[in-house]
Amino acid sequence: MDRIPFPADLISAQQQWHDTYRALAAPRPRRTTELRRRLLALSARIHGRPF
Repeated sequence: MDRIPFPADLISAQQQWHDTYRALAAPRPRRTTELRRRLLALSARIHGRPF
């Protein structure tokens, strides 16, 4: 079976999404508004990516 390589920008956005989610899920996170906005922006970028 052939492997389809994922685009580097999509992998990077997904890694950033996971890092942001972990920061938001930490006990008593700081900058929650900023983290939530970043999570939403990354979610839109990942979902809107035509791959």
